[in-house]
Amino acid sequence: MIPKDFIIHWEEFVSPAERERSSVPFLESMIRKVAENCNEDAKRLRILDGGAGLGVEAAALLKKGYWIEINEIDNVFLDLALNYIKSSIGKELPLARVHSINWRNFDRHFGHNAFHLIYILGNSLCLLRDANDVEKVLKQFWTSLFPGGALIVDERNFAYIWQEWGHSINPERPADTYQYRRKDIYCGTRVRGYPIRWEKRDSVNRIVFRYDLLKNGSWAKLAEISLYPFRQGELFDLLKQAGFVKIEIYADLQPVEEINNKTLSDADFLTYVAYKRKQRGR
Repeated sequence: MIPKDFIIHWEEFVSPAERERSSVPFLESMIRKVAENCNEDAKRLRILDGGAGLGVEAAALLKKGYWIEINEIDNVFLDLALNYIKSSIGKELPLARVHSINWRNFDRHFGHNAFHLIYILGNSLCLLRDANDVEKVLKQFWTSLFPGGALIVDERNFAYIWQEWGHSINPERPADTYQYRRKDIYCGTRVRGYPIRWEKRDSVNRIVFRYDLLKNGSWAKLAEISLYPFRQGELFDLLKQAGFVKIEIYADLQPVEEINNKTLSDADFLTYVAYKRKQRGR
């Protein structure tokens, strides 16, 4: 789905040091909450990075002593992640903790009650076909979680794009008018991403993002990728429909009570922490 020519520049897109400074403290705070919710020691939780990409969070959490497994279906990304983790922790991640499973088949591979926490960061769900596909995948994650466990997923602030396209976002100059602060998730300054057009695929509205590399002082095109752009509140609703009972919302990794106009104008990313119901008596 993501061209190899883009993947080889992924580190420049992510900026690992900046991303680690923002995402890892957030994940650690969620790990502690899940540990309390499941009555387990945080270092004994089974945690899955469900779309490892470069492996920044997995490497950082492994260094801190957490039990981490990774999943990545793209072979180029998987090689990058394994190399990044090895260089970070000084040894290879055991193969038993390395997976390449399509999200739609999680139940067949992992079964029920496999993980206490699954996180999938970087707007990955929008690579799926449509809302029905997303809901099916979320149900797979729900099945794979222990009771009391949590799923962490995120999205670009697509509601801002829906709202501002043709207004503050000029379709003739989207690279100059699309607002993205690089505070979290994709923090690099040498690769930029921005929406360029809407399209329909099989009657499904999608948005095409263009990604450029800064080379010799000018921006050169790396890739165009078609994304499923969640409507305001849509991912929250899909999580509920998948069976999650408590869903927390974070704007640029800071807690918010609800997604309102201020959130839409200020946030780059919206993150959801969705909990599976605890077993009775626990």
